[in-house]
Order: sequence, then structure tokens, then C-alpha cells
Amino acid sequence: MNHRMDNAPCGFMVLTNQGYIIDINQTFLKMIEYEYNEVVNKHIESFLSIASKLMFHTLFFLQIQINGKAEETYLTFKSRLGKEVPLLLNGSRASAELIDCIAVRMSKRDEYERELQDIKKKLEDSYIVETKLRELFETTIFSINEGIIVTDTQEKITLMNPASENYTGWSKREAYGKDFATVFNHINMLTREKAPNPVNELLEKDITKKECPINSGLVSRNGSEIYISGNAAGILSKNGKLTGVVVIFKNITKEYTQEKDIEGFLEVNLDILCVSDTTGNFHKVNRKFREILGYRAEEVEGKSLLSFVHEEDISDTLVVLGELNDGKMVSGFMNRYRHKDGTYRYIEWYSQPGAGKFIYSSARDVTEKQKKVTEALRLSEEKYQFITENMFDVVWVINLSKGKYTYISPSVEQQTGFSVEESLEQSLEDFMSLESVIKIRNYISAGMEHLKNHPDSSYSAINEIQKLCKNGNMIWVEASTRMLYNAEYEIEIIIASRNIEERKQAEALKYVSYHDQLTGLYNRHFLETIIGQEMESADRYNQPLSLAVLDLDHFKQVNDTWGHPIGDELLKLTADTAKKNLRASDFLIRFGGEEFVFLMPQTGIDGTVSALDKIRAAIENNNHPVTGKQTVSIGVAERIKTESFQDWYKRADKALYRAKQEGRNRIVRYS
Repeated sequence: MNHRMDNAPCGFMVLTNQGYIIDINQTFLKMIEYEYNEVVNKHIESFLSIASKLMFHTLFFLQIQINGKAEETYLTFKSRLGKEVPLLLNGSRASAELIDCIAVRMSKRDEYERELQDIKKKLEDSYIVETKLRELFETTIFSINEGIIVTDTQEKITLMNPASENYTGWSKREAYGKDFATVFNHINMLTREKAPNPVNELLEKDITKKECPINSGLVSRNGSEIYISGNAAGILSKNGKLTGVVVIFKNITKEYTQEKDIEGFLEVNLDILCVSDTTGNFHKVNRKFREILGYRAEEVEGKSLLSFVHEEDISDTLVVLGELNDGKMVSGFMNRYRHKDGTYRYIEWYSQPGAGKFIYSSARDVTEKQKKVTEALRLSEEKYQFITENMFDVVWVINLSKGKYTYISPSVEQQTGFSVEESLEQSLEDFMSLESVIKIRNYISAGMEHLKNHPDSSYSAINEIQKLCKNGNMIWVEASTRMLYNAEYEIEIIIASRNIEERKQAEALKYVSYHDQLTGLYNRHFLETIIGQEMESADRYNQPLSLAVLDLDHFKQVNDTWGHPIGDELLKLTADTAKKNLRASDFLIRFGGEEFVFLMPQTGIDGTVSALDKIRAAIENNNHPVTGKQTVSIGVAERIKTESFQDWYKRADKALYRAKQEGRNRIVRYS
């Protein structure tokens, strides 16, 4: 082996077309803890885990045969002592008979970045002169999604990878020789001001590493913007001389916006909202929570909820936490929470398990109500196991010709609770919900038709499915599937499943933010979200838009006579009856107390009165088993073009008042 390759900072080996190792450098040998004569002339499979043997043949070797190269294949090697060594393997065809392979240790992503830093330090004096080492370096940095830009000590760009070209909008041909600040348009996303130049700061202050500050942004040449995180580091020669700077950064826009969306949902809601984990620690609390109990966010988040609960209520609270951990929804549970001033408030909770370790809760202050009534209801729901990192994706191989799984990766136990052996004995129906089975069968049908017409190709798709866990619960996974013929001309499906419960967290939180907990109808916050758009649309297209306010007649007497639990039942019965008779185009909102609002797009006042009279009659004829017959009064107003919502609502409310004054159980239009 060339001496330079033998001492390269990356692992390097040469394979035959049959997969036999004919040469390997010292770096690679140190990674897998073998001697040279123990590895040479052995097949690479001798050193791979079972799953990696499959990955080597289906991904790495197949890419070499088709494209002449393979990029970023994650393989697990077994050391002489049996230790697992995860490596990132890149390969390219050196000749018709030989394949050059480059390996970088890949225990974790952070270790991968540190590996890049080590490679950079060792190559900095020679990557221009030593062509082979430069190719190794570029093969590594050009295969990852992080942007990488290298400059000299004059801040002139000397190297860019494809990711940095994509993020900056500059091609490397255009950027080479340009000032770093010209290409890397770095701003503070909050203040919109120009952010410090990390290369300039590092060179002027003579420091070896510079982190990008929080809220950093990058403006592309075409004007698009992304949030970024990363760092700049000095390139030092062997004698310690600074020869340049390398800047490594990644796009975190998706993570940043998702976090802001969750915070927004929490802050705008008029109910108490919080997210806790299954051990009982608060993860996030909203503004209403802080207002009711008097604490700042930092005084609550990260703390155990039990530290705020009255000592007499701790045992009951622990029982509820146990039920939530078992996948059950808890409704109407009440306990006492300590206010910052030392007093206690009665809080009524509605909680449900979310993805993995998270529990979503909404609540209300019922200190006054507690003097009259206490209600606790518990409902069952599924519990999902929380898996986020890509390394825990599960690979499944199904042989359709034999009708069974032929391979399942060990990470299945972390994802579903079943061992590999248990999983191999199960069928599609055992592993998935009925709806998911239907999705997969439709995919299989389409795939077999495709292979019938194109036997030399494969059929791929991505489906969101629910999989059964050992504890009986179901989890959502994203299944990337590929159907093809194997070497024995049997049809196989290769599936890579990834837990997507985090995505469901945001959906669940959005639902809680927009819906009334008691009736399940849209809430006032939802109306405030859509009303501007509906009014603007009506004005733009000159279409009618009507609003109605419904109020239960003599509802106070119901609460006074039978109590609030019966009153709540009557509100839910009224909501269900109205919803069943509602048109698909209309919106029904619980506005507060016993008051409901109807929003009817593209409907004039005559059509609105006609539709609402059917609802009024249905409510009147649907007797409650305790309170008996219930009537409602309704006020209706058609919006005047450009009229504000406040004025429009006042007119509908005045019509409602007239309906009450004229004897109730009627609809009155504003005139």
C-alpha cells in the first residue's frame, strides 16, 4: 500500500468484486482491532453484523455495480473481541476488478463531526499537494448534508461542498476566490441585522473555534432564508501555523419552526395547557398556567409536578400518573396546586398520553366550582413508545413467495417491544392495524402489477402505518418500502420503518388548541383564527356570510336544580344534536358557557334561518333523560360588507336578546 494511504486519518481498504479484502491501512485495522494478516484475503462479511451483511449487499455493493460508487453506507463491524464498531463506508471503483473503500467512525453524529475535525487537522498541510489524501477528504465532506466551506487566511474561499452550494445559492466555481462574507450572507434572524463574520472573528481574535450564535440565519443568493447552527475552526499545520478556516453548518429551519409552532399553540390558548413527561416533570407550560398559579416558566419547567401538589392529593395524583403511563386518558381529575403566594387552587385536568414519554394536558381553575361539585372520569387510550434517532430505524424483509418475514433488524425490540425471534413468527395482521394492513395490501397489489410488467425494476412507496407493540398498543411509523425480485426470483419487500410520533405530537396539540374539551366542538380561539379570512373572502367575492348566536333557555335553572354535571351533559347533548343537523360547509363553535355560535359562509339570512330552524326543532324534540325537554333561542345577523366582527356580533347578540324577550324557543333575525 502507498505509505500515504497507510497513515491516512481515514480507514482505507481495497476489495475485489467478490468482496475479499486484499489490502487495508493501519487506521482501519485500529478501528476494528485486528492485525493485518488476520484481515487480508478474508471476505468482508466475516467482520460484519448480520444486519450489515444485508446492508452491504442491498445498498453498498449494489450502488457500486450500478453507479461505480457508493456513498454514506452505515455498517457495523465486529472487532476481534466482539465489540460493535459502527462505521460510515464510502466506495468507488478503482478498476474493473477492484473497489477502493473509505471508512469513518460513526458512533454518533457528534463523533462524526469530531472525526471530520480530526481529518481536517491531519490533512491541512497536504490536502492540496497530496492528491490522494485530498480525494479522501473530499469524498467524506462531499457526502454529508452539512454545509462545509474552507477559506485561506485572507478569508478567500478555497473549498465548498454541494450542501453549502445549495444553502448559499453560489456554485463553487463562482465562489472560489471570493471573500467568505460575500458568499456567506449571515444575519441575526430576530433583529435582521448583519451577524458577525465567524471567519473574520476567528482570524482576528486568534481563537481556534467559533460557534454560530443562537438565531443565526443564512440568506441565499436568491433571497431565501434558513436558520442555521454550526461553528468555524482554524486549520493548523503541524508546526501550529494557522493556514485557513473551515466553517461547518447545518439547516435547522424545520426544527426551529416546529418548536415555535408548539410554543405558539401553548401561548395563545385561553385554557391552562402543559406538556409533561411520564415521570411527572413539566416540559412546557403556557401563559394561562403561569397567570393562574403565579409562577414564571423557569420556576416550573423541569420541576416535578408533585412538588406543587397538596400533600393530601399526592397519592391520587400518582395513581393518575400510573394510568397515563398505561396509555389511558384521564378526564375530570381534580387536585390542589400550590399558588406562588402559598394558597392552593383546585385544578381540573384533562390529560392524554402523547408520543413516547410525553403527556398532553389542558386544565381549568375550578376553585369556586369545587365548593359545589367534584367530577372524575377516566377513559382508555393507546400508549406509544418514543423512538427518535435514525439509528433505531427497523429494517424488515418480507418474502411474499414464502409468506413470512425472513429478516428483522435487532432494533425492532426497541421500537415494538418484541424480540427478533417473536417478530419473525408474526404476520402482517399481527403487526399492523386493519387500516394499515389495507394500505400495505394495496401497495403489494400495485407492486406485483408493476413487477409483472417491469421484472428488472423495483416498486417503492412511503406509507404511514400503525404497528402493534408487545404491550398491546399501536405506534405510528413511516414505512419506506421497496418491492423487487431476489436472486431466487422470489418477490421480497424491504421496509425501513421510522417512528413518527413526534409529528403526531404537534397534531395532537393543535387539536387541543382548537377544540372545546367538554363538547368536542371548535372553541373561541378557532373562531378568532378563521374569522378574518372568512370575512375577507366574503368581501373579495361579494358573497353572503351569516352569523348566529344560540343560547340554551333557562340553563341556570338546570345547574341550580340538578347540578353542574347534569348541566355539562345537557351542553354535550345540545352540541351533538346541533352538529348532526349542521351542514358540511358551516362552523359550530362553543363560544362560552351555554352560548354557541354558528358561522355560515356563502349563506344569506333566509338560508341561515331555514337551516337553523331544523336545528332548533331537533334540540326541542331530543329530550334529556333527567331534565326533559330543552329549548333554545337564536339570534341571526347577515354581515354587511366591510363590517367589523365586533359590530356584526353585537347585531346577532341583540337579535338573541329579542328572541329571549319575545318568549324564547325561537329564531329572531336582526333588522
